[in-house]
Amino acid sequence: MNDDQPKPPFKPEQKSPPSNLKDVLADLKADYLKTLPAKIEKIKTLTFHQSWEQLADEYHKLKGTGKTYGFPEITLVCEKLEKLSQEKWAETKNQSHASPLSLPATEDNSLSSANREIPATDNPFLLAPKLLERLLRAYDRNEKFDLLHDSTAKKILL
Repeated sequence: MNDDQPKPPFKPEQKSPPSNLKDVLADLKADYLKTLPAKIEKIKTLTFHQSWEQLADEYHKLKGTGKTYGFPEITLVCEKLEKLSQEKWAETKNQSHASPLSLPATEDNSLSSANREIPATDNPFLLAPKLLERLLRAYDRNEKFDLLHDSTAKKILL
């Protein structure tokens, strides 16, 4: 071959990953899903205590890991909730009286002492754990979850 002639482009062979790698990835996804209930419970607690900085951090973690493990819906929902949590956190840092959050009833059925300006049915912080739980159930059943046609998701994302 003459040095003046261009070389053909390199084309690597297209190979499917070994089946053991697929098994490893499936195990990682299953392990991730097993951790979600505890993370959702932590989100509920942080929301109840209005711990906005920590809540933003938890949503940030879920935002990153959701896509990494193949659950893009978690990433989309948590990206929005991270931003909302950061806004609440900034608001509480900048004001002595931040906008109150409507909190759910406690175990004894009494409401928290926070003012109730945002109806619970529209509050993204109160809707989020329920949506994450529904996403988890769909993933456990290998079902698709359409965020665009879910009324709870719309209330959070729009």
